[in-house]
Amino acid sequence: MLAGDKPVLVHNCDLNTDGYLYRGLAKGHTGYDAAAQGRAVPNGGNSSIIDHVGGNQTDTNFTSWSDALEVAVDHSQRLNGEWIGKGVIMRIRTAGIDPRVGPSRNIQIHDSQWDRGFFEDEHLLVGEIHASEISFDFGETWASVAGR
Repeated sequence: MLAGDKPVLVHNCDLNTDGYLYRGLAKGHTGYDAAAQGRAVPNGGNSSIIDHVGGNQTDTNFTSWSDALEVAVDHSQRLNGEWIGKGVIMRIRTAGIDPRVGPSRNIQIHDSQWDRGFFEDEHLLVGEIHASEISFDFGETWASVAGR
């Protein structure tokens, strides 16, 4: 971007206003098959929020989601840091996450005391989540998972 004739760096924080959270998984991820059906299934266990964001994602009742489609695209292409290729991306409407009564299932990590500075715009969602739509082409097109 230019300011007059000078190039400037723009940090696009919190610009996601589309009302969705995204989760991307690469082929080979343990949750890939469920995700291809529109389901985010946590592994289960007793890890805390801080354990999960610190890297222990195998013993947790959370799944990681992002405000940013670009983060989900990256996760759908990489497994353990290695480029895999096309994976699956799920998306859900933020407004449809929480029950009308009870505690929130949506725990915002970014800009909170749990933020570790990974710039993933991360949210942890508690329990199994059923996405309304999935994409196998980096979010270019979305298919409904109803009836899958």
